[in-house]
Amino acid sequence: MLRRCWITQADGASAHILTSRCGRFCLQTLEERMKRGCFTVVDATNIRGRDITAYKKLANEYKYRVYVVDFTDITIEEAKKRNLQREEYKQVPENVIERMYAQLADNKVPSGITVIKPEDLAQIWYKPRDLSAYKKVIHIGDIHGCYKPLKEYLEEINPQNYYIFLGDYIDRGSENA
Repeated sequence: MLRRCWITQADGASAHILTSRCGRFCLQTLEERMKRGCFTVVDATNIRGRDITAYKKLANEYKYRVYVVDFTDITIEEAKKRNLQREEYKQVPENVIERMYAQLADNKVPSGITVIKPEDLAQIWYKPRDLSAYKKVIHIGDIHGCYKPLKEYLEEINPQNYYIFLGDYIDRGSENA
């Protein structure tokens, strides 16, 4: 009955850990990755809905989607059994598992977060796109507000070509918004 928090582009530890130096470092690192648009997975057990709030705030700011993988179909007995199969140094004390299950009963995932089951993970993983059917792959980026040249280039869109827009659309050009 454990939940894991996963964040993907668009796309948690407990509160006391998020306020620690380590937690702050993790959030700063996550924010830096999101600023760059990196695909990001945060693998951490989240029991209370408020544990995900800091991640949700960053996800909203940087236009990511947040998914919580819901393992609540796993009974406490099964969780304890799986725990004992882990390497000893990775095992969680049984009283911690019991406390987490008790907390989980009283908490819900915050609104705006998609809850999926483990078998649905394949839906959110990055999947490379096969572009071999296209005659050309055209990358357009760093136009910096130069609207006329872009408009001229794109006057006739060729459906046999694949167009990728990479960013830096405004700034420095003569025709900024």
